[in-house]
Amino acid sequence: MIDLDDSAPRSTREELTAFREWVRAAFELDEAVTVMVTELTCLEPGCPPIETVVAVMSPTEPRWQFKVHKRVGEFDAGDRARLTEHWRAR
Repeated sequence: MIDLDDSAPRSTREELTAFREWVRAAFELDEAVTVMVTELTCLEPGCPPIETVVAVMSPTEPRWQFKVHKRVGEFDAGDRARLTEHWRAR
C-alpha cells in the first residue's frame, strides 16, 4: 500500500504520541520494547480512508501488530478494550 493521498484527515502528533504512551502503559511494556503507531491512507476500493496500525517490537518476543480502520483520534473506549484484549490473547 502506497500513501499517495494526503486529503484524508490525520491525527495530530500529540494524539499519536499520547496513544503510543497509552499502549506502552496498558501493555506494561518496558523501554526496550518499540511501539509504533502509524496511520496509513488506503487507496483500494471499499477500504476505509485511514487505517491505524499498532506494532509492538520486542527484542525477546515475536513482533505483534493490530489494525483498526479509523484514525487514532477517533478511537473510543471499545476500540482500546479490543486492542488490549487482542494483546492479552497473543
